[in-house]
Amino acid sequence: MIISKSFSKLTEFWKKLNFLDSTTHYLYRQKRDISIYIVAAIYKHLITKYTLQKYTSNFRSCGAGMILKNFAVIEGCDGSGTTTQAKLLENKLKSKENQKTAGFSAAEPKAKYSLIPYFVTCEPTQGPVGTLIRRILKREIPAEKETLARLFSADRAEHLYGPEGIVTRCNQGELVVSDRYTPSSLVYQGLECGRELPELLNSAFPYPELLVYIDLDSEAAIGRIGKRKEQREIYDHLEFQSRVRSAYLELLPFYEEAGVRVLCLDGTKEPSELALEIWNEVGKMPIMNK
Repeated sequence: MIISKSFSKLTEFWKKLNFLDSTTHYLYRQKRDISIYIVAAIYKHLITKYTLQKYTSNFRSCGAGMILKNFAVIEGCDGSGTTTQAKLLENKLKSKENQKTAGFSAAEPKAKYSLIPYFVTCEPTQGPVGTLIRRILKREIPAEKETLARLFSADRAEHLYGPEGIVTRCNQGELVVSDRYTPSSLVYQGLECGRELPELLNSAFPYPELLVYIDLDSEAAIGRIGKRKEQREIYDHLEFQSRVRSAYLELLPFYEEAGVRVLCLDGTKEPSELALEIWNEVGKMPIMNK
């Protein structure tokens, strides 16, 4: 009875705010999981609030076609090692001595450095929307492909513009590194439901200053995934990962043309070797040379 009343109230609320579109209506009729259609219903609100309205402040003016300084992203197919490299980079950033030498040769004089503030994060995030996405990826909750694309976008909007979000941190002088970002949506959701919807949903988001792509053959990637103890996610199969790699390689020139510094790395190298290459590239970012 209580749940039925909640459904009724939610429906009236959505209608008043014009949120009950085809996606939320489908989820409402299914009544499969209260969390998924609540979040699906508010995705449009998040996108409008955080990305499509006109901002007057410098923090909120960063959007479509703009490069967000101090922001680096690590991308690659599943199994390529993006999470490993994000963690290794975070360990490097924890050390003041490492920061002092980033981007400098041994012959160059070292100034008096203070520890550069940094924030290492990931997508999907650990927030409510990101947590829901992870459940969908693990097959715990069924969802339409288009719904998942919209949830990724809503999660990203919060990630960028929410309290203590990426944009605020970058503009305050922090180095922000994210394990996955917009390119993942353009590739994965682009393959799942066509390019048009993911491109539209992500069109208002800023570009990173640095994009690191770890390239790995799909068979090698699936081999690594197979060694994991965790349950395989919905995208963890050979045919799809082969298409993912091709889509990434097709997408990277777009970012280069947009002015993003793109670093393409050989994913077959040892993690420590890749970590050094990434560290050297991060060291070239202006924030590391202040």
